[in-house]
Amino acid sequence: MPGTLNRHTKHTLNTLNRHPKHPPLCLDFKSKIVGRGGVFQPLEDIEFFRQVKVDPEIGTLVWPNGVDFCPDVLYSEATGTPLPQPARSK
Repeated sequence: MPGTLNRHTKHTLNTLNRHPKHPPLCLDFKSKIVGRGGVFQPLEDIEFFRQVKVDPEIGTLVWPNGVDFCPDVLYSEATGTPLPQPARSK
């Protein structure tokens, strides 16, 4: 997920990309984290949520408590592009 993250006062993140094939994306995480509990509980606190970083090794967003999101799912959510379905065995 190349680019710079803008951390907002809500549970949203924008990416700022300088590559024409990768337009800026806005991701709203509220529905994905609020009320889930467990490892997602700390992310409900906006100050903790804003501690997000991009981990270049795994290519996704991570928080200090080890929570991350699959990059394919993030891209699908942000762009509306369906996730590829695994091939069915015959």
